[in-house]
Amino acid sequence: MREEDGTIEGDLRVTEDLELNGTLTKTATVAAGATLFVNGTVGGDLVLERGSSAVVVGTVSGSVINRGGSLRVSGRVAGKIRRISGTTQLEPGAIVNG
Repeated sequence: MREEDGTIEGDLRVTEDLELNGTLTKTATVAAGATLFVNGTVGGDLVLERGSSAVVVGTVSGSVINRGGSLRVSGRVAGKIRRISGTTQLEPGAIVNG
């Protein structure tokens, strides 16, 4: 699994398992077969494509759109969580402001 600890400028398409400990300034899109672990901050939206997964322990400053992935949130989402399909699980202590 790849780890990112610094700042990533712009949008990011995740095509392999990634642990984000730093900051992404814009939107993260997780492709089929990949998992994104958000321990840091996604500055925009988080989009899960069909067959992807994401675990949010840190913060998503925008909204989360689940288009067929597996989402687990125990951190903070400043926007809304929109589930088009897939599974979405909110853990105790999760904060969703949207």
